[in-house]
Amino acid sequence: MLLWDNSLDVCVSGLAIRKGKTMTKLLSQPLKIIGYLLLSIGVLIWVVAGLWGFFLELQIVNKIAGFWGLVIGFTILPITFFVAPFYALIAWGNWIPLVLIYGGGIGGTALYGGGSILIEWADTAKSNFDNGVILSESEQQIQALIGDEDAEWEDQ
Repeated sequence: MLLWDNSLDVCVSGLAIRKGKTMTKLLSQPLKIIGYLLLSIGVLIWVVAGLWGFFLELQIVNKIAGFWGLVIGFTILPITFFVAPFYALIAWGNWIPLVLIYGGGIGGTALYGGGSILIEWADTAKSNFDNGVILSESEQQIQALIGDEDAEWEDQ
């Protein structure tokens, strides 16, 4: 959270400017919150889709091969659980296990990756602000509008 105090010199288009540097720290906290939210939702999707899909696969293999086929598939040939959703689609026309298992994995991975990227961007923005680095062209344009960062600032 940003505290508005006397060290804040100018506010241009919602970006806080201090001594000619864009305060990217303003944007880092919301990005980090959204990143952790996406990351958490991705993990939740993995867990729910994974467990639900696992029980669906158990039912499919049990229906096809019976109890002993389930035991053999579970202990010796785990590839049967990879193939079970495709079998349900081809043999029964039931696409729900395939979408649940593989779609849940892909969707969870996409949300987890997006959240991780946002968290990394937020950390980079915060460290760049703390080290006084100005990265983007828009930040350089704002600095040019304000003037030299080493110039003396007068109270108005």
